[in-house]
This record gives sequence, structure tokens and C-alpha cells, in this order.
Amino acid sequence: MVNKIVSGAYALGLGAIEAGVSMVTGYPGAPATAVVNQILYLTKPDEVQVEWTSNEKTAIEVAFGASLGGMRSLLCVKSVGLNVALDPLMAINLSGCNAGLVFLVGDDPGGWGSQNEQDSRSLALAADIPLLEPTSVPDARRAVHYAFQLSEEKNLPIILRFTRALAIAEAEIRTSEVSDDFRSQSPPSYKREFMRWVVLPINVVPRHLQLEERLDVVQTDFEDSPFNSVAGDGQIGLIGAGFTYTKLSDLLDNIVPPELRILRLGTFHPMPLNRVRDYLRTVESVLVLEETIPLAERAIRAVAQSAGLILPIYGRDTGHVKRVGELFSPDIADALNRFLPGMDLLPEGEIDRPRPSQVPLCDGCPYIPTFEALSEVTDQLGGHDEVVVVGDPG
Repeated sequence: MVNKIVSGAYALGLGAIEAGVSMVTGYPGAPATAVVNQILYLTKPDEVQVEWTSNEKTAIEVAFGASLGGMRSLLCVKSVGLNVALDPLMAINLSGCNAGLVFLVGDDPGGWGSQNEQDSRSLALAADIPLLEPTSVPDARRAVHYAFQLSEEKNLPIILRFTRALAIAEAEIRTSEVSDDFRSQSPPSYKREFMRWVVLPINVVPRHLQLEERLDVVQTDFEDSPFNSVAGDGQIGLIGAGFTYTKLSDLLDNIVPPELRILRLGTFHPMPLNRVRDYLRTVESVLVLEETIPLAERAIRAVAQSAGLILPIYGRDTGHVKRVGELFSPDIADALNRFLPGMDLLPEGEIDRPRPSQVPLCDGCPYIPTFEALSEVTDQLGGHDEVVVVGDPG
């Protein structure tokens, strides 16, 4: 067993390989591209088929078709890319899948390389598809591996959401930590059954009921998931959803102050209701840290209300956490100081805030002569003050 320091993107790619993925599709876009690059680095062409497609809708359809044919398949897209794939996504949830099918979706809180800071968890709720959100780099590896197992066991696609911060973070993993028992099992072969994979008005309602029943089973699994845990014995609650948990832990130097009880939440949908309810019964108040829409905060508030629990639940909705943008150490410290004035947290060191990316054109890019011609014509027509040129960074 060897310890190795790797990035979150590496851990995500390694988890997929260890789960026996054989088809990877997607469309370029940060932070998802980094995961595909790691898979290419870690495998040979005859081991995993990797395809950049013309758009995300095509990519999800290729991955779905490969799953039906008996290939464990991974879709890699960024947040806004999932929007392009939404049309087939809203039918794949009802048809289900055959071999393991995982949708790896990279969100970009802060919009450092995107036109918005979309929260893709809302699309998982809309499609009623299970969603995992790793809380650390080691968990990223395990979560992808588990997502493939869960998908194949429940015949459901699984969304795994990660953020830019997780993709670039580095941590130590043990190279032989994940069992290869699942990978050694052959995925199910194609099932030739009439209407099995087709969703039409005649079977929409039965398929919808089947989806809800499968989600009930997934929720039961999430109640005991190792991706959720509690640390500390205090009466003041903190909930770190997804990678915000690692950011919180780093701020606290991985030490839980005696007054705090921290819930690490790595399974978002279905929410592990019983586990969250039991946790809420042990604290007097709660602060929820998440990026970016306060979806977990609202869901946790609903759990408290349904259980008849009367305790304040704070977060972005209440103004205790800044409403927009990525959460950095000063932001989390400011939220904790507002929540618990006696903590007086002062994060040390300079925070390396990313700048909006300026993507250079690759050598030999066919767009270079096009842009040169555009620049020449623009100059002839009076320069950029007189001409508007629009395009897409892709």
C-alpha cells in the first residue's frame, strides 16, 4: 500500500477506472475537462474508449446507449453543459439504465470559467436522479466507484456533482484503498425486451412510480452512507455540504471546537432524512455551508419542521453566509463569527482567488486565420469602437 498526493480531478478519474468504466463521453469545459484528461493519462486507448462529442446532448445519448449495450459509462460535462443534455436526461431517468451510468457534473461557484455559477443540484431535483457530492479528495475517488455500483444495482443513472475547488485541491490517498470486487464483475449484457428502454405516454406514469420506488431504496442506503458523518459533541451545529466541508475543516485546522457538532453531508438527493433529523435533535442551532443555492439549507429546515423541531437554521437564506460567489476561508470565517461571535476566527495567509480565465488558442487552431481576418476587416471599418464581434470561447 502506497500513499500518494493527487488532485481531486485525478481522484475522480481514478475512481471511475477502478469501477471498470469502459466508455467516457463529454464536451470540453472546466472543471470537467480535467477529469477526462486524467482518465486519458491513467489508461491506454484499448482500455477505455474516450470521446469528445459535438455537444452535451450527443454525449449523454452516447453514454446512455453504451450503458444499454453493457458498457459502464461516464458522462463528463460542466454545469451549463448539463443544460444542453437536459432533454434526454428527463427521459433517461424514467427508462433507467443497464450497465453503470454516472453523470459527472462540474460546477463553478464564482463563475471563474463560466457564464454563471449554476448549481446543478437543482437539475438533479428536477429529474429526480440520485446525487452524490464528495466532501474531500479521497471521498471523490470512493464516491465515483460507489456511484457506478449504485447505478448498476438500482438501474438508475447517478449524478456526481463536484466543484472547481475540489478538482484542483490536493490530498493524500492510498493507492490500494478501493476494492476491485465490483470491477471484476462483468456488467450486465444488453437486455432485448420490447419497449424496455422506451418512454411514451402509455408507460410514463408506471415508470414514474418505479423511479420514486427506486429513490426510496436509495434513500435507505444513504441513511447509512459513509459519505455522511458527525464529529464533535457540542450543542452548536455546523453542516458542511459537499466540498465546503473540507474548506471548513481546513479553516479549523481539522480540530472540532468543544462547542461544535459538525455534520459532513456527502449525499444530497435523496436527502438522508432520518440521519439529518437525528442530528438536529442533538443541537440548539445550525449553520449550513454550501455552494451555491441554499438547497440543503431549505431541505434541512423542512426536515426540522416535519419533525416538530424548533431550532434556528442559518445559512445563505438568512444572510449569515454570503449569498453569492465561491466560499473562501475569509467568507467561512466571517459566517462563523456572525453565527458565533465568540469564535473570532482570523484565517491566516493570503487567499489565492482565481481570476476569470483567458483561454489562449492552441497552436494550429483553425480559428486563428478566421480571427486574423476578422481583425483586419474590423480595422478597415474603424476599429473595435465601430464593430461588434461576438462568439463563444468553445
